[in-house]
Amino acid sequence: MTTATPTLIRDPWRRLWHFFTSDGLYAAAVIVSALLLLVAARLPQTPAHNPIAYSRWLSETQTRWGSLFDPLNTLGLFAVTSSLLFRLTLALLGWCSALRLIDQLDQLRHADRPTGRRSNLAASLVYSGTLIVLFGLFLGTFIDYRVDNVVVSPGTVTNIPGTAYALRLDSIEQDHATIALLSQTETIAQGIIAEKQPLQDGVTVYLDRIGPALNVSATHGATQTLNLQSTANSPAQSQVLLLFTSDQNEGFVAAPQVNLVLRIEPVGPDQFAAQIFQSATGKDFGRQSFRPGDTISIEGTTFRFAPAAYLVTSLAKQPSHWMVGLGISVTLLGLLGLLLWPIGVANTRRDRITQWIMRLVWLVWTILLGGQVSAVYPRTASFGYALASLAAGLAAWILLAGSIAVQRRTRAVLLALGLFTIAVTLSL
Repeated sequence: MTTATPTLIRDPWRRLWHFFTSDGLYAAAVIVSALLLLVAARLPQTPAHNPIAYSRWLSETQTRWGSLFDPLNTLGLFAVTSSLLFRLTLALLGWCSALRLIDQLDQLRHADRPTGRRSNLAASLVYSGTLIVLFGLFLGTFIDYRVDNVVVSPGTVTNIPGTAYALRLDSIEQDHATIALLSQTETIAQGIIAEKQPLQDGVTVYLDRIGPALNVSATHGATQTLNLQSTANSPAQSQVLLLFTSDQNEGFVAAPQVNLVLRIEPVGPDQFAAQIFQSATGKDFGRQSFRPGDTISIEGTTFRFAPAAYLVTSLAKQPSHWMVGLGISVTLLGLLGLLLWPIGVANTRRDRITQWIMRLVWLVWTILLGGQVSAVYPRTASFGYALASLAAGLAAWILLAGSIAVQRRTRAVLLALGLFTIAVTLSL
C-alpha cells in the first residue's frame, strides 16, 4: 500500500488578500502620497481662479524650468493635488486602509491577549480615521466652494464672482472693518470682520488683509475743482479712488483740464511717490514723495491725497473640513494607541531603538506641524502663503505615521524616509 502525497491547495483569493493588506503595498501608497506632496512643495503650483496670477506664474515658471516645463506640466506636477496620479494614489491608500481595517477587526475578534486587543483597536482607529479623511476630501470636491482675493472697495457693493452674494464695506479701521453680506440686494448679515474673526451666515467671509488706497482730488487756483480720471475710458469725477493691490501696484490720475498726469506708487509703509507729467508735451516734472493727507502743487494745480483703504476677503462654504477634522482626530487617537501598544514584538535591540526613535520623532513633529496649522488655518480656513511648507511637513508626517502602522523592515524604511523629508522641509 502506497501513501498518497498530500496535494498543496493554493488559494489565489487568500494570496490576493495578503497582498492588498500587506505592509509593503500600504507603505508604497504612503511613500507615493508623501512624494507627491513633497513635489507640490518644491514646484510652483498653478494658481486657481486668478487669470492675472496665472499669467504671471506661467511666464515665470516657463522661464525658470525651460525645456522641462512641458513634460512636468504634462505629468501634472504643477497642479499635484488635482492630478490624476495623486487621486489614484489616494484611492489606493483608501483601498489598503479599508482592507487593513477589516483585517484588524477580524484580528480584534480573535485576539486572546489584552495588549493585542488594544493594538488591534488602535490600528482600527488609524484606518477608520484615514477613510474618514479621504471621504471628506472626496465630498469636498462636490459640496465645498471658495472664492479668494475678493477686493472690496469703500462706498461700493462688490459682487462675489460665481455666487449670488455681494459685499458692502461700511467702515474700516486699522485692523478691522464693518461689512455687510448681501444676497440679491438683501442684507443677510452685518458685523465686524478681523483677522481670525470672520463674518458667518451660511457662508463665511474671511479677512485676508487690509490694503492701502488713496482718495485723490485736485483744484486749480483757489476755487476751481478739477475733474479727474483713473483711466482713459473712466468717467471724469471730482474724486478718484486708487487701490494698490498685489496685481496692480501703481495707479494713474489724469487732470485733462490742466493736461497733467500723475503715476502714483507706494514706496513704503504710509509712503507714496508721484511721477508728474504734462500730457500735451510729455514734459516730466519729476518725482515727489508724499504721505496720505499731504498735497502736491504743480503749476497752480494742487492735488490732495486723502488716506483710504480696501479689503481683500475670501468667501467660503466648506462643510467637508469638519469631516476631515474628525478623521484627523480619530487617526491621531489611533496612532497614540499604537505608540503605547505597537504592532508586533520588538525582539531585537535594533527594533527597540527604531521604535523609540519613531515615537519621539513623530510626537515632536506632530506638535510642530499642529502648531503651524493652528497659526495659519484659523485666519482664512486655508493655508495660503504657508502651503508649500505645510505640504512638505505633511509629507514627513504621513511617512512617520505610516511607520507606526507597519512592522520591522517596512517601519525602518518609512522612518528613514520621514527623517529625510523632515530635513528637506526644514531647508525650504
